Amino acid sequence: MEEKPIFDFSKVSRVWAREWRSLVARAMKANTILASVPLPNLTGNEMVQVQLAKAEAMEDINTIEAERDRLVVQVLKSVPRGWLVDDAPQVIDWANVDSLDYLLESRYAELFDVMNEARQEPKN
Repeated sequence: MEEKPIFDFSKVSRVWAREWRSLVARAMKANTILASVPLPNLTGNEMVQVQLAKAEAMEDINTIEAERDRLVVQVLKSVPRGWLVDDAPQVIDWANVDSLDYLLESRYAELFDVMNEARQEPKN
Protein backbone atom coordinates (compact mmCIF):
# COMPACT_ATOMS: atom_id res chain seq x y z
CA MET A 1 0.00 0.00 0.00
CA GLU A 2 1.36 3.40 -0.99
CA GLU A 3 2.19 5.89 1.74
CA LYS A 4 -0.03 8.95 1.97
CA PRO A 5 0.35 12.37 3.55
CA ILE A 6 -0.57 12.57 7.24
CA PHE A 7 -2.92 15.18 8.62
CA ASP A 8 -3.93 16.03 12.18
CA PHE A 9 -7.35 17.57 12.69
CA SER A 10 -7.42 17.09 16.46
CA LYS A 11 -6.94 20.81 17.18
CA VAL A 12 -8.93 22.34 14.32
CA SER A 13 -11.07 25.25 15.40
CA ARG A 14 -14.51 26.25 14.18
CA VAL A 15 -12.85 29.25 12.54
CA TRP A 16 -10.60 26.94 10.50
CA ALA A 17 -13.60 24.84 9.44
CA ARG A 18 -15.62 27.93 8.51
CA GLU A 19 -12.73 29.34 6.46
CA TRP A 20 -12.32 25.97 4.71
CA ARG A 21 -16.02 25.80 3.80
CA SER A 22 -15.90 29.38 2.52
CA LEU A 23 -12.89 28.56 0.31
CA VAL A 24 -14.63 25.49 -1.09
CA ALA A 25 -17.73 27.56 -1.94
CA ARG A 26 -15.63 30.31 -3.56
CA ALA A 27 -13.70 27.74 -5.59
CA MET A 28 -16.93 26.11 -6.77
CA LYS A 29 -18.27 29.50 -7.87
CA ALA A 30 -15.07 30.44 -9.71
CA ASN A 31 -14.85 27.02 -11.39
CA THR A 32 -18.48 27.28 -12.50
CA ILE A 33 -17.77 30.64 -14.11
CA LEU A 34 -14.65 29.28 -15.83
CA ALA A 35 -16.52 26.23 -17.13
CA SER A 36 -19.54 28.18 -18.39
CA VAL A 37 -20.05 28.41 -22.13
CA PRO A 38 -21.29 31.79 -23.40
CA LEU A 39 -24.60 31.77 -25.24
CA PRO A 40 -24.14 32.03 -29.01
CA ASN A 41 -26.42 35.07 -29.34
CA LEU A 42 -24.40 37.37 -27.04
CA THR A 43 -23.50 40.79 -28.36
CA GLY A 44 -19.90 41.97 -28.53
CA ASN A 45 -20.21 43.89 -25.26
CA GLU A 46 -21.87 40.94 -23.52
CA MET A 47 -19.11 38.65 -24.74
CA VAL A 48 -16.52 41.05 -23.34
CA GLN A 49 -18.33 40.95 -19.98
CA VAL A 50 -18.24 37.14 -20.01
CA GLN A 51 -14.52 37.16 -20.77
CA LEU A 52 -13.87 39.68 -17.99
CA ALA A 53 -15.85 37.51 -15.55
CA LYS A 54 -13.73 34.49 -16.55
CA ALA A 55 -10.50 36.45 -16.07
CA GLU A 56 -11.70 37.61 -12.64
CA ALA A 57 -12.60 34.01 -11.74
CA MET A 58 -9.08 32.91 -12.67
CA GLU A 59 -7.62 35.60 -10.41
CA ASP A 60 -9.97 34.41 -7.66
CA ILE A 61 -8.69 30.84 -8.11
CA ASN A 62 -5.12 32.04 -7.52
CA THR A 63 -6.16 33.87 -4.35
CA ILE A 64 -8.20 30.88 -3.17
CA GLU A 65 -5.24 28.53 -3.70
CA ALA A 66 -2.99 30.74 -1.58
CA GLU A 67 -5.58 30.88 1.21
CA ARG A 68 -6.18 27.13 0.94
CA ASP A 69 -2.46 26.40 1.25
CA ARG A 70 -2.32 28.54 4.40
CA LEU A 71 -5.07 26.41 5.95
CA VAL A 72 -3.63 23.10 4.75
CA VAL A 73 -0.26 23.57 6.41
CA GLN A 74 -2.05 24.08 9.72
CA VAL A 75 -3.08 20.41 9.66
CA LEU A 76 -0.42 18.80 7.43
CA LYS A 77 2.13 16.75 9.38
CA SER A 78 4.10 14.88 6.70
CA VAL A 79 4.25 13.99 3.02
CA PRO A 80 5.93 10.85 1.62
CA ARG A 81 9.22 11.39 -0.27
CA GLY A 82 7.67 9.88 -3.39
CA TRP A 83 5.30 12.83 -3.57
CA LEU A 84 8.12 15.38 -3.67
CA VAL A 85 10.40 16.82 -6.34
CA ASP A 86 13.83 15.20 -6.53
CA ASP A 87 15.68 18.18 -5.07
CA ALA A 88 13.46 18.55 -1.99
CA PRO A 89 15.48 18.86 1.23
CA GLN A 90 15.61 15.89 3.59
CA VAL A 91 14.02 17.87 6.42
CA ILE A 92 10.92 19.91 5.60
CA ASP A 93 8.86 22.06 7.94
CA TRP A 94 5.35 21.23 6.75
CA ALA A 95 3.92 24.07 8.87
CA ASN A 96 5.61 26.49 6.45
CA VAL A 97 3.35 27.24 3.48
CA ASP A 98 6.37 27.42 1.14
CA SER A 99 7.01 23.73 1.86
CA LEU A 100 4.11 22.90 -0.48
CA ASP A 101 6.36 24.04 -3.34
CA TYR A 102 8.24 20.74 -2.95
CA LEU A 103 5.15 18.74 -3.93
CA LEU A 104 5.05 17.26 -7.39
CA GLU A 105 2.39 19.02 -9.46
CA SER A 106 0.89 15.61 -10.25
CA ARG A 107 0.29 15.04 -6.51
CA TYR A 108 -0.97 18.51 -5.57
CA ALA A 109 -4.68 17.83 -6.18
CA GLU A 110 -4.36 14.38 -4.63
CA LEU A 111 -3.09 16.00 -1.43
CA PHE A 112 -6.50 17.61 -0.98
CA ASP A 113 -8.31 14.34 -1.69
CA VAL A 114 -6.27 12.65 1.06
CA MET A 115 -6.89 15.60 3.36
CA ASN A 116 -10.65 15.43 2.82
CA GLU A 117 -10.59 11.67 3.50
CA ALA A 118 -8.68 12.29 6.73
CA ARG A 119 -11.22 14.94 7.78
CA GLN A 120 -14.05 12.44 7.32
CA GLU A 121 -12.45 9.70 9.42
CA PRO A 122 -14.43 8.98 12.58
CA LYS A 123 -13.07 10.55 15.75
CA ASN A 124 -12.34 8.25 18.70
